[in-house]
Amino acid sequence: MKQLDYNYFNVPIGGGGYVTGIEFDKSDSSLLYIRTDIGGLYRFDRASKTWKSLIDFVTEDDLSETYPAAVCSENGVLYSVCGYGNSETSKLCISHDFGETFEYKSVPAKIHGNFNGRGTGRRLAVKNGVIYLASFYDGILKSDDNGESWEKFFPNGERCIAFIDVSDDGKRVIASTAGMQNMLNENMRGHSLYVSYDGMQSFEKLTQPESVQYENIPLSGLVGHRIATDGDYFYITMNCSGYAKWNPPLSYSCDSGSVNGGYVLRYKIGNDGRLGDFEDITPENENRCGYGGITTEQGILLTATFYRPDERIYMSRDCGATWKPVLDGKKGIHYNTPYMKMENNENHSLIHWMSDVKINPHDINEAWFNTGTGVFRTANLCDESPLFEDFCDGIEETVHLNVYSPHSGDIEVIDILGDLGGFAFEDIHRQAKNTFTDENNLRYITCINADYPDNNPSLVAVTARGNWVGSTKGGLIISHDGGVTFDTRPALPYGLSDKLDEVFHRIETPNVNAGWCAVSADGKGFVWCVADRGNILPSDCVVYSLDECRSYGVSEFIGESGKYSGNIKVFSDRLIPTRFYAFGSLGEFFVSDNGGKTFRQVKTALPQVDFGRIDGNNATDIKPDHGKSGVFYITGLGGLYKLCYDGERCVVKRLISENDRVKR
Repeated sequence: MKQLDYNYFNVPIGGGGYVTGIEFDKSDSSLLYIRTDIGGLYRFDRASKTWKSLIDFVTEDDLSETYPAAVCSENGVLYSVCGYGNSETSKLCISHDFGETFEYKSVPAKIHGNFNGRGTGRRLAVKNGVIYLASFYDGILKSDDNGESWEKFFPNGERCIAFIDVSDDGKRVIASTAGMQNMLNENMRGHSLYVSYDGMQSFEKLTQPESVQYENIPLSGLVGHRIATDGDYFYITMNCSGYAKWNPPLSYSCDSGSVNGGYVLRYKIGNDGRLGDFEDITPENENRCGYGGITTEQGILLTATFYRPDERIYMSRDCGATWKPVLDGKKGIHYNTPYMKMENNENHSLIHWMSDVKINPHDINEAWFNTGTGVFRTANLCDESPLFEDFCDGIEETVHLNVYSPHSGDIEVIDILGDLGGFAFEDIHRQAKNTFTDENNLRYITCINADYPDNNPSLVAVTARGNWVGSTKGGLIISHDGGVTFDTRPALPYGLSDKLDEVFHRIETPNVNAGWCAVSADGKGFVWCVADRGNILPSDCVVYSLDECRSYGVSEFIGESGKYSGNIKVFSDRLIPTRFYAFGSLGEFFVSDNGGKTFRQVKTALPQVDFGRIDGNNATDIKPDHGKSGVFYITGLGGLYKLCYDGERCVVKRLISENDRVKR
């Protein structure tokens, strides 16, 4: 195979994912880092006002550094703890050149930047060369020899740690736990906050508000979220999860899906370094909400709400005795990124999951906060009305499910994304307009795939989820301008079967996968593999239309031994309008010459792999060759394959094996 020169660069989106932590280095005014849940670690370049990725060297062989769970910058040395979550051993990454290169040490703990609890902090501290880590499941880890060996500590037996704060001499350690090893009952967490005054040889309870057991909540109880200190006081935010949708025991951060309420607490530091009882300094708020980020510098204290309808940041100049909002819902925000603008989100603010807020220790007018879709900055914090704006250039941590490059037309790239739906780029060097909307400018969210005729890429069909508030509905959506807007949502074909009716009802609810689609070469025929159970594409849920989705039928699959039952993913022939192809759950290959009405199996030499899954559950990729009939390239089967079908027989050739290494 001839190798061509190439140059990779990011197609800019601007944020798009959860930034889980912000870290300044107090020894150097230029150093600012962020960590993300799935997109790695970044350093801010103040000259260009962009973020530089520090993990561009990561390969598929080791993705661990794309999931940083904690970061610390101490006297110019950068430390991060990363992991893939698939083993009991993770990485400590140490850099002496601001993230350009790293040395690595092993950490005996299961780590993953996208684990539940990802938004709490701080988890990593370095004091006089001693490294401390608050782990998700394995207690507090301490290393006296720069990560060569580790000792574990468990405050009152608790293993799930949300944050730590360590004094310079290492004697006082404050820890927040998830309260899982000392639960009061099956629906109530145990105590969260502990303090040690003897270098973690023993811990005692730090006073905290009494937890309330709520009805219809899987697991009530307060968990400390973040901590800050001004030398006179410690400030701690605490939250009680709402109805957690995923893993309730460890859903103590934004992962819970909601928050039932929270506190901002203040603890006086005595002359002996011991902490007194808590004082409740929670800002008065007409909405019951949680509290996430907290930061203090030079007499200014900031804290951020968590799961309030319109999120706020509060400022205090008297250690929390009084507060005023400096960010109030929709006010005081300027959006540079098109998809973030409120007019493109039904006049709702995208500000959410503010689990971290930081004031620049070298410039109190500069403050940053994180969100579930990037970071925001103000340069005039001390003004009467600070202005915050998104600063996301260079951050790329969206989930790209499929990418297409039409060979003609105004659109250069169609990018199919998790959460954000998708973008149609007219210029791959500039952010896209607010695309993947309906005729009323209402956005669709997580899409799975797109298809279009090669000779008419303005016609684009996409399988989309309806958005979180239900103003757009999931299903098959159609664009006539290359994916910028979707002006057609064909009616769901109820009445074809009881199973399909049940699946269609689910798809019409918010945030449910719609499936996978293919469009015929002339743009008149459609085949839609309707998703069931989230990521499965069952053969009895495949429907076809011969008349541009005005009517539908159920596709039939005939295998070598009769009727086929399995998972199916479909593709259209790029030249022949009546021909479609399907790949099955054991590597089977099917062909239809009647617009998707009937598929018949054709023998191939493909390995037995399940093609009929979507959204990360499928370890394969299939792409048709533009302008050619029956030619596909398939990856993820231990190499790269080329499949050619000439109307009668199918030939599969292996082009690259898993042992081959393409020169980078």
